[in-house]
Amino acid sequence: MNENEDAILEMQKICKKEYGIIETTEFHDHEALHMTSFLFQSIDRELMGHPSIYQNFDRFKLANEAFSKLFELYNLIAEEHMKERN
Repeated sequence: MNENEDAILEMQKICKKEYGIIETTEFHDHEALHMTSFLFQSIDRELMGHPSIYQNFDRFKLANEAFSKLFELYNLIAEEHMKERN
């Protein structure tokens, strides 16, 4: 495990302590899908379509990476959710 993964595990541990550990349901997956979709669509509309972002390569690149990562998360949640339903 590398330093980045260690940091992520530590952040995950903090979240579990802060918010508690609960058994997730289909509703939780749906809620997470909805919020992930809302966020990546907001990045697309509100950030990537903003002149301060799209006229600056470095800003646009970061906004695009954020969009891509959220879209990747959305697809992962959806894929796992569909496996659980079958």
